[in-house]
Amino acid sequence: MSINTFYNIYSIHPASNATSLVEIETIILNGLYRFSILGVNQKNSSDIKDRVYSALRAQKLINLKSDNRKITVSLLPAEVEKKGNVYDLAIALSCLLHMDQIKIHEHILVIGELSIRGNILPSNMILKAIYQAIHNGIQTILCSLHDIETIDTHQNNMRNLLTQHKIKFIVAETLSDMMQNIKDKNYYVFKNAEPEMMHGTGYENIHITDKNIFKIILAI
Repeated sequence: MSINTFYNIYSIHPASNATSLVEIETIILNGLYRFSILGVNQKNSSDIKDRVYSALRAQKLINLKSDNRKITVSLLPAEVEKKGNVYDLAIALSCLLHMDQIKIHEHILVIGELSIRGNILPSNMILKAIYQAIHNGIQTILCSLHDIETIDTHQNNMRNLLTQHKIKFIVAETLSDMMQNIKDKNYYVFKNAEPEMMHGTGYENIHITDKNIFKIILAI
């Protein structure tokens, strides 16, 4: 993946075996309120806008309409069909970033659906996010607190891989908590474990390697 010199927000690529990422590109200008999301179909765009706008307002972070901003968010590459609601959190954080409400100091991968009250819902895509983050050299993943439980169920397979690639997480249950955890740099890091054989996953007696872990992730 070709990464710019600026720090960017990325999300997962929807294809099951994809290694590339979806980049969240945002431009915010002064002017009468307009919120456009490019790179998704019209129905998904409308739904995402409603959830993101409502979540930001409900969490008392920003009111996009009263601030009179023209907001354009593009999910790249545009030609890739993007389904599901996993881009809500990434889009909301990209808006906050470009309105100087948060700062990031590295490339980050973000997944998570937002409720209209601003709760971050589990995505069930955390294993794919880990796979794509590692492949693209990204070391920080932002997600729902509940997504960490999925990792815990695969902890014997995952701990070495996460430690080896220095993967860390910023997690929260609400958008406002996520914003605060970003500001405070509150990271969730899995502790190291001794190298071991994998058991009980249907892949018994396979040594822990990136390639084998990726096979498991894609099979789940």
